[in-house]
Amino acid sequence: IANGITEKLADRDACLLGNHGVVVVGKTLESAVAAHESLEKATEIDTIARSIGEPVEIPTADEYYKAGH
Repeated sequence: IANGITEKLADRDACLLGNHGVVVVGKTLESAVAAHESLEKATEIDTIARSIGEPVEIPTADEYYKAGH
């Protein structure tokens, strides 16, 4: 598990571990705590959004206009 986490955290500051929790890193304790709080809020928002249906990807302005809108 440790090798996989190290690889995943190479360009990230958090990694979700299925059935285990989360690993968060930061240059300081404060930055790691901030990353954890951001992740916690994001997962809360995702859970609420998924409870009302599957997410719909919102196109960029360029994609929208290229589609003829």
